[in-house]
Amino acid sequence: MSELKLNDYQQMMYDEYVDDTYGQRMGEKTTVVVLKLKNGFEVVGSSGCVNPADFVYEIGYHYALVDALKKLDELVGFLRQERAFSSTTVTINNYIDSDDSVTRAREVIEKTMNMIKTHDFKYRGKEK
Repeated sequence: MSELKLNDYQQMMYDEYVDDTYGQRMGEKTTVVVLKLKNGFEVVGSSGCVNPADFVYEIGYHYALVDALKKLDELVGFLRQERAFSSTTVTINNYIDSDDSVTRAREVIEKTMNMIKTHDFKYRGKEK
């Protein structure tokens, strides 16, 4: 059997984020790996084989580790997207707040909405 290795990207994710790993055989044919991340968060991966007679812990550990790293990659992707979204939102808001005509338009819209809310108009399809 050839040695099981992480690919370059998986190894980079492991080196960048993982502080420690814990592996355990669960039942007759399942392996669970917990990644303890450097920030204290834990990610769980698992693997299993069909026939308990075919169970090899090292193989199960490798595939459970890969599963956990895939889940970590999804979390990191979300975090990167959130950071990009947040920085874009702040940039747009800073631009809008610096533009006097847009600020005046906002004020007019807010005043109009307040007028509508305080009178007996249908607002958003509901009787007020």
